[in-house]
Amino acid sequence: MDGCFDMMHYGHANAMRQAKALGDELVLGLIPDSEILMAKGPPVMNDAERKTMVESVKWVDEVIEGAPPACLLCVAAATSGMLSTRLPSR
Repeated sequence: MDGCFDMMHYGHANAMRQAKALGDELVLGLIPDSEILMAKGPPVMNDAERKTMVESVKWVDEVIEGAPPACLLCVAAATSGMLSTRLPSR
């Protein structure tokens, strides 16, 4: 799963929990400040702060820094197993 995770909230954590339930490991792609700046404006937290925050989430097994928004396309080509990019909202 990928995302900015700037000002992380319950929705982010719940999406991570649901994604982790779909497989054995959750690899999280952290979109860099430069991409956030172009898409949304300046982030509140910098790359290092956001990485520290998402690494502390118990459902996250690995964080890929500097991942573009479609980072899982690259990961899916190199690995086997189930990957989830986005979960449907309810």
